[in-house]
Amino acid sequence: MGTTTAEAPNLTTDYTQELLQTLPQDRTLPNVQNLVEGIGQLAEDMVSFEEAEASAGAAPHVWDVYDEKHPATVEMTQQAAEAITHDDGEADIIQDATEQIDAHAAFFRQQRDELLRREKEHQKEIAALREELQELKTLSQQSSPQALAECLAVAATFLNEVKATRDAAKEQPRVVAGELFANTRRAVHDTYQSIRFAPSRIKHYLMQKRNHAVDRVLQNVAHVIDQGAKSLVERRDTILQSSPLAIEHEERQAAAKYLTIIDEEIQKNGGKRNFLCEKHAAAALAQAGIRESIIEKTLLAHSTEPKMKTGLAKELASEAVNEGKTEAVETEEAAR
Repeated sequence: MGTTTAEAPNLTTDYTQELLQTLPQDRTLPNVQNLVEGIGQLAEDMVSFEEAEASAGAAPHVWDVYDEKHPATVEMTQQAAEAITHDDGEADIIQDATEQIDAHAAFFRQQRDELLRREKEHQKEIAALREELQELKTLSQQSSPQALAECLAVAATFLNEVKATRDAAKEQPRVVAGELFANTRRAVHDTYQSIRFAPSRIKHYLMQKRNHAVDRVLQNVAHVIDQGAKSLVERRDTILQSSPLAIEHEERQAAAKYLTIIDEEIQKNGGKRNFLCEKHAAAALAQAGIRESIIEKTLLAHSTEPKMKTGLAKELASEAVNEGKTEAVETEEAAR
């Protein structure tokens, strides 16, 4: 049930209202209040977890775990409600339902604490990385100013990309946001662990007055951080391209472009719409960088050609993309 962090989804209300609706309307019946209070505590702990997600990053796997258990919990509260309605206040199912709901509440508390702990560790590593860079600056600014400047510039880019990735995550569906936050944590951890001993090495070389060795250490640090930044950006772009929001945006762009091109092709063809119009439109979409799967989907949604639904859309999309690749290769070879 992972929707979006940007839309501030109220999963808590969805889940807990479904549980409350299974209970008898008469809240004065024996044991009903215990169940209501248990569901209320579950709602409190779910909200607390959602608040932690807002600051520490989405954790869709936690909702997935609960989502699998939710139907059984609903069924259990229904059975408990039936037992209460039939004056069977001692039925085991009532106690089982109460304990199940309490266990879910404890699960969200534990997951909230784990999420906040992980975010605290992430922020500590960012702070430690900044401290390492400051120490490198203090040690090397006299002996290796140029290598230091290049190193600090690359480090600034890396930290900016970390922030950009986290900011992008806040606008994405929960599943995508979770991947982006995990990506930044991994990138920061790997980069910090790779450079943490650089200041000690520089101190050693400075004592020996080996400035060229200091340069090499700084160059290596810059290379490690640069690779970390590139890997972070590449992974971020890959994740975002597969985001439902990105796909929806690309589909809208493709549809608008297709309809514009079709109108132009019809005018060129004396007001008639035929197979060549569709082929030219598909080719134009491919030239604009639209993915093959989106071209096919656009043709299926907007073409008036009946054969599109029997394989022609797939064929035209594939042909357009492949022809575009061939033209690109030929252009590159001609330019050599």
